[in-house]
Formats: sequence, structure tokens, C-alpha cells
Amino acid sequence: MRPTPSLARKLTRLRLTTKQAANRGGYYKGTGSGPMGRHTKHGGYIIEWHKVRTYVVPAELENCK
Repeated sequence: MRPTPSLARKLTRLRLTTKQAANRGGYYKGTGSGPMGRHTKHGGYIIEWHKVRTYVVPAELENCK
């Protein structure tokens, strides 16, 4: 079963999702996060503290509930 030609044209203009684009060259959106360490050859994981994200709370929010 095929969609009508006018519907098929509209479908091709829609934004690709990551599942649709996986077959078209490997587009992967991701989450914006990166590795914070590395794996060892013995199966462990070493955290590299210079890669860990730290968040600074603004001064006016410290007394907030």
C-alpha cells in the first residue's frame, strides 16, 4: 500500500527523526553529554575530574527554598 502522491511529497519534507536517519548515513542527535572519564583495560572506569561538569549557583539563589 502506498500513500497518495501529494501525501508522499509532504512526508519527504518533514524533519528526520534519529530513527529515520539512521539508515541514511548515521545521523545521531545525541544528548549533548560527553564522556567524563575513560575505560581501563581491566573493565574499570577512571573519572577524569577536569572533564566533570560543575555548576556554580548564583549568589541570589543560595537562600532560595
